[in-house]
Amino acid sequence: MMRAALLLLSVSFLLSACDKFPDPYSLLDKPAGTGTTGSKTAILDIDALAEALGRDEVAKQQLQAAEQQLRQQLTEFSTSLQSKLNEEKAKLGSEPSADERQRLQEQLLQAQRQVQQSQLLAREKAAQFQTQLAVQFRKEVRPVAAEIARQRGASTVMPASSLLWFDTAVDITGAVIDAMRAKGAAVVAPAPVVPASSDDPAAAEK
Repeated sequence: MMRAALLLLSVSFLLSACDKFPDPYSLLDKPAGTGTTGSKTAILDIDALAEALGRDEVAKQQLQAAEQQLRQQLTEFSTSLQSKLNEEKAKLGSEPSADERQRLQEQLLQAQRQVQQSQLLAREKAAQFQTQLAVQFRKEVRPVAAEIARQRGASTVMPASSLLWFDTAVDITGAVIDAMRAKGAAVVAPAPVVPASSDDPAAAEK
């Protein structure tokens, strides 16, 4: 009997204690920039920043230049393979044997595979270069955004693209734009060269 009474008392205590916990779903109604620990978050629109500084257009031009260079490397590699195949075909004469025709066909298939591999590598390089441009820009923005966020009492900076909604009061994009313009951040170096990698068949043929 005593054990049952203690059990009922414990259950009653737990139920009453639950009333003291905040409703977890109520946190969904809080705007960005607030939290349960009192920390504040600042919001930065990276795309708007890049556009305001003209960096989106510069990055586009850099990517196009890199892609053009990769296409040129691929064209040179394909032309080199075609020339070698033509030379092999000329050596066989007008009436090659069955074995010679088979060997030439195998060389043709191998050349096609090499071209396809080079195309894939070119696409991968273009994607890697695009990522590199984005990473470089974020590295340039980070210290400026961090300083402005600290000045406003924020301990975190979040990208606007990752949020469904936020209070514009915590948006520091305009301040970051002004700060980076003052630093001359809109002026950037020419597009960097994208050399052929060591595992690129086009590089191996040169």
